[in-house]
Amino acid sequence: NRTPNGSTTFSGSTQRTIAIVTADGAINTGTGARPNTFAPFCAVTDNGRNIWQTSNGSGLKYKTENSPNTLDTTLLSTPANYSSVYIYNDELYFTSPESPRIGKLVGGLPYKSNQTFTTLPGYPDAGSPTQLIFLDNDTSNPQPDLLYVTDYAANSLQKWVFDGTN
Repeated sequence: NRTPNGSTTFSGSTQRTIAIVTADGAINTGTGARPNTFAPFCAVTDNGRNIWQTSNGSGLKYKTENSPNTLDTTLLSTPANYSSVYIYNDELYFTSPESPRIGKLVGGLPYKSNQTFTTLPGYPDAGSPTQLIFLDNDTSNPQPDLLYVTDYAANSLQKWVFDGTN
């Protein structure tokens, strides 16, 4: 966050905004993020109205377009720190510098608190994954079978192939 004099602030009281950019380039900045969300990292939407947001220190959250900064639902609070959130095949995935590193919420795209998650089979409980992309090389199975992950701690880009078990 930049102040008018150019200095940078990282305060729990600084207002945050989630911007939605449509395919035609329209920008909607009407969705607020909580001031106590110290470091919002990533947000994703499935339709421009439902928003899932990650942050450093306040969990994985759900909110709707144009909702005020005080209205959100904490889906997961443990781990507390999240790097990114993704939608693949109507499933919500996240990355975290804490265990479980990469996970998938159970039951699709959640809207309510106290969700559960599963970890990706075969992915180690180490490192600090930040960004990822799923690809589906085996079109006979709708699940992703190729994963690229950037890892902040290892300063690397990793390739993972799912063999059906791990």
